Amino acid sequence: MDVVSTVPGEVIQMKRLSVAIMLFLPALTISCGNSCQDPSGGGDSARALYFTSFETAADIEGWTGLAEENLTGEPAPAGGKRSLLVGGGCIQPTAYIVLASRETDAVYSLSCWGRLIDESQSGSVVLATDEDWDQRDECSVRVTSEDWTYYRSQDQVVCPAGQRLRIEIYIGGIVGASMSLDRLAVEEVE
Repeated sequence: MDVVSTVPGEVIQMKRLSVAIMLFLPALTISCGNSCQDPSGGGDSARALYFTSFETAADIEGWTGLAEENLTGEPAPAGGKRSLLVGGGCIQPTAYIVLASRETDAVYSLSCWGRLIDESQSGSVVLATDEDWDQRDECSVRVTSEDWTYYRSQDQVVCPAGQRLRIEIYIGGIVGASMSLDRLAVEEVE
C-alpha cells in the first residue's frame, strides 16, 4: 500500500524508513548467525543428529522434565539469546529426550556449553543407547565450572541401526542444584 502525502519531505522520510526496516529485519532473523544451528560454529551441520540452542519452546519439545520456564536469557558465547536453566533434586535424570532411531549403524559424540549456578556439585549430560542400564553404550560430559565452558565427550556411543538414543541431564540429588546448558549437540563421528 502506498502512502500519499501532500508534503514531499514526508514521502522521502517514509521511503527512508521503509529501506531501513527492510535492511534491519534480516539482521533480526540471523542474530546468532550459523552458531545457533551449527554446534561447533563452523563444522559440518550434516553430521548433526540433534542440535538445540534452547531459543524457543519448540526447542524443548519432546523433552521430559523441561518446560518453557526453563528457558532463560543468559546464553553461552555465540549461543543466540537464550539457554536452558535446569535444576534437579532426588529424581534423576532431571530431564531427558529419546531420539528417533536411524537406519544405519553410526558412532556419535556429545557436546554442549554449560555452567553451574553454584559450585556445590557438578552436573552432567549423558548420551546413551535406549536400552537397560547393563546393556547400554554411553558417553557423557561433566559440567564443573561456574563460567560458560565448552564440553565435548572424550568417548563415543556406537549405535546400531534401528536403536534409539537418549540424551539425559543429571543435576542435583539429595541436595538440589542447578546449571545452564546451551548449544547441545549429538554429532556423527567419521
